[in-house]
Amino acid sequence: MIVAGLLFLAGRRWIETRALLALDMPISLARGTIRTGDFEINVHGFYSILIIRAAGGDLVCANGANLRTKRLSQISGHPIYRYPQDVDPTGRGIETNPFLGGFEGWPGHYDLDIEVISDTACLNAMGPRLMIVASDADFNEWNERYDNLCWMASIMAAGLILVLASIYETIRVRSEADDDYNLFAR
Repeated sequence: MIVAGLLFLAGRRWIETRALLALDMPISLARGTIRTGDFEINVHGFYSILIIRAAGGDLVCANGANLRTKRLSQISGHPIYRYPQDVDPTGRGIETNPFLGGFEGWPGHYDLDIEVISDTACLNAMGPRLMIVASDADFNEWNERYDNLCWMASIMAAGLILVLASIYETIRVRSEADDDYNLFAR
């Protein structure tokens, strides 16, 4: 039981240390550059780069100004991918979508600079955040690994209980037959 418990706890701890939310930081949407500094990705996955409001909703000021950033082409040497429908209609490399792209992340250290070219400081009161988060498929994969770990630990515990019950029953039957408590007597 101790071995099964230790294996389960070690496996659960290992799964919990996989950071599928690589970055979640408050930012300012005033004109200028957002610098993430160094952050770590410790599990392979496909990550999305998003700017969100803490309260939810669109990133549009009351005066109609919406968020515009310079289009990202790479993050720490990794290319940034976009959906085919996210074509820049102006051809000037401007992003008007809070989804800034995605990239295939491998374990390592990353940094990112995002240039805000709109005057959207009015959105700062709404708590904007920069998030780099793994895809739903990656979350599902790690949830499945955790479920498999739980099943494996349950099966190990049930098997151990059956072995202990059979040993107990063998000792009980032998002791009743000849009042000998030695398991290896016969």
